Amino acid sequence: AFTQCHQRMSKLMQQHGHKQQQCSEQPHQPADPDGTLSSWELGDLLLKGHGEQHQHDEPTGMNPQRNPADAHQLPAVTQMLLRPASRQCCLNPRKDINSCSPMVDQGLSLKICGLTDSDQACEIAAMGVDAIGVIGVPSTPRFVEPTRRREIFARLAQEHPQLRRVWVVADLSDKDLASALTGEGQPSVVQLHGEESAERCADLRQLYPSIRWWKALRLREQADLERIDAYATSVDALLLDAWSPEQLGGTGHRLDLSWLERLQERISSDLPWWLAGGISAEWVPALVNQVSPFGLDASSRLEHSPGVKDLHRVEALIKAVRIHAANQG
Repeated sequence: AFTQCHQRMSKLMQQHGHKQQQCSEQPHQPADPDGTLSSWELGDLLLKGHGEQHQHDEPTGMNPQRNPADAHQLPAVTQMLLRPASRQCCLNPRKDINSCSPMVDQGLSLKICGLTDSDQACEIAAMGVDAIGVIGVPSTPRFVEPTRRREIFARLAQEHPQLRRVWVVADLSDKDLASALTGEGQPSVVQLHGEESAERCADLRQLYPSIRWWKALRLREQADLERIDAYATSVDALLLDAWSPEQLGGTGHRLDLSWLERLQERISSDLPWWLAGGISAEWVPALVNQVSPFGLDASSRLEHSPGVKDLHRVEALIKAVRIHAANQG
């Protein structure tokens, strides 16, 4: 099925090359009169064929003899076709047009967090997500020690330079931060997931201006949203997550979306906010019906085990986000 899809794609690309000369002379038509597939339809066709090809594969990371970088990866041309070429960057008015990445032009960013392996991190980055998160909190099940963290970030920086490389920490000392933010394999974003005050965030932002600083707020009740005001001018973005007594994040617990329905009225349009907690493909339609975050942060509901992602679930989430983008367009 996958081979047939690519044969059909080759024919369509030849047709496109012939028609491209006519585009500058003729106005754009909303539908292709000869019935050829749109890039969205072709992307779905290729994705379906790719899924059939791999439906009997073992999950990545479960077979040590397999190179996870070769498993389930969509061809680059398929990734290109999955993205609508005519869609303007920054459908989300709060997106930075100078830092567009493959999914930014679709109005909803996507971060996959809790990666522990450089091969899988690069494979997921190649699918077109906006950010990859690596955990730096030792007490958590997805903790990545410094040497491996630098390896993951160095590969991402080389192979996917536009990707946000997010290091998730909690109440880290000045010494540990200074060490991590020098040398090879640095993050481009530090996500503060502890009890850091607004003053602490502002100080770090001033001390390391080349780094983006995000603050995670763990919400136990709707009244906890009042804390947003304190951080409005101290960070580059906020991340809203569900509170849990067991651990700081990655629990899969979901926030009550009714708490967030009026959030746009109290949060500055210049301050992006990400939604975390239980993010999965099946929840996206209901979620985007109620709230309008800058981006989604997914982790535990995409996993085989802590730190090992199920790439079929990742692909499903990416497709759900793109379907939302198509409907918005």
